[in-house]
Amino acid sequence: MTAFEEQRVCENGLVLGFRGRSVVPWETVDPGRVHIVENFLSAGFHPEFNTLSATHHAGLADRGLVVCGLNTSERNPPFVYWLIGTPHPEKLAARIERAMCDFGLDAEGLADHASRTAVRAHRGRGKMGAPLLPPVRGLFDPVLGVSRAGG
Repeated sequence: MTAFEEQRVCENGLVLGFRGRSVVPWETVDPGRVHIVENFLSAGFHPEFNTLSATHHAGLADRGLVVCGLNTSERNPPFVYWLIGTPHPEKLAARIERAMCDFGLDAEGLADHASRTAVRAHRGRGKMGAPLLPPVRGLFDPVLGVSRAGG
């Protein structure tokens, strides 16, 4: 799991962490795998957030946004879920959508989708909780994208 409370939405990607230690390029972000997470501090009890070690915590925010994108570490898998702590995940999702659309990617509806598919993390009692999200994107998997039909 990698959780960040510092992020910048930039022209070419999402810059995460103090001093921009990780940059997730927009072309690697799957708009269909962006979700709001409630009870953020319990997310580490779910298996999809255990591929990387934590480098930042979410501070006092118990909400966040999860974004599937390029794994910028030298480890496998090629894509991971990035867990971003923020008290206003809806605003962050809207900024990401706008930046991805400006970059020329089909991300219209990302923010609405993230809100509509919000998940609530739960602590497992001595074991890992059930997965919250679709499986992380594989190397040759297409993007899920965003359904504009309201579903």
